[in-house]
Amino acid sequence: MELAVGLPSWSMKHVFIYALYVSLVVMLLSLNTIFERVRGEIAETVPPMTRFERTEGTRVQQSPPLRFDINHPINGTRFRILYNAVPKTGSRNLEFLIRKLSPKCLGRVKCGYFPEIADNSEQIDRYIRSLGEAAFIRGHFPFLHMDNSDFPVMYINIIRDPIERLVSNYYYDLFGDSARPMSRTSKTEHHASTLDDCLEDEVCFSKVYSYYKQVTLRTFCGHDVRCSKYTRWTLNRAKNNSRQYLFIGLTNQMEASLSILELLLPDLLAGLKIKMKAETERVAATTQYRTVKKIPLHEETLRFLERDMSLEREFYAFVSEGFEDAKKSLLANS
Repeated sequence: MELAVGLPSWSMKHVFIYALYVSLVVMLLSLNTIFERVRGEIAETVPPMTRFERTEGTRVQQSPPLRFDINHPINGTRFRILYNAVPKTGSRNLEFLIRKLSPKCLGRVKCGYFPEIADNSEQIDRYIRSLGEAAFIRGHFPFLHMDNSDFPVMYINIIRDPIERLVSNYYYDLFGDSARPMSRTSKTEHHASTLDDCLEDEVCFSKVYSYYKQVTLRTFCGHDVRCSKYTRWTLNRAKNNSRQYLFIGLTNQMEASLSILELLLPDLLAGLKIKMKAETERVAATTQYRTVKKIPLHEETLRFLERDMSLEREFYAFVSEGFEDAKKSLLANS
């Protein structure tokens, strides 16, 4: 008897399962191709990691540290000092001291920019070029590259611990200071009564807190439209621009900051620290720009801010390292 030899007979159920299996394999291969393409596109747009980022517990060092050259003072007076101040960092105090030091040595002193040109890089550039020599310009305006200018420009700045600055800025809007008492106006219509409450209020969070939390980065990042976003790109741009500054001091180390500025610009700022000591004897001079009232943060609010303002805090740590290096050089040379 002959045995019939042939392919195993498959039921419709087996055929359906096999077809389903093949379809799934094809779909997974297609999804993998799409994923790889998207990942490649993202990789092209994301800036490289900075030295403060961590990968699997290991610190990655790619961004070189910030350094200020205090061993080569800049003599003379034929240049402009641009102080694009971050709000609530002591900029009015520094301007006050410079005015008291010698109103004539700096020529025309500009206290700030009109709001309509503060974010207009072309108008700012024209305004700076229109000033006479030896000008000191303080205002709240973003960093502006002056590479093509036909006159020397020196950028300086002072920054403050981000959370302390945020608290001071928020309550300054509500209560003002001795020089500028405030009352609730349209400017504070979205403010909650406390910063703690603001973080719980959707409107206050989006319109007030989200703006103020990135003020320092936006100031150093510049006029690029991407600087308005709280991203690592903005942080990296701010770090790169900070290297264009003659010096960046710290609010909580104002005396040392003034000593370094005096050393770097001896013909313009000699005697600045002595003037500060003289003025601190006058209580009104040291407190007139201090926010009248600040309400202490709840512990959970503080923990949230430490996490949510991580990019601002990283920038502060980056600049602080450069400041401490300059301070060591100052002490070594004194």
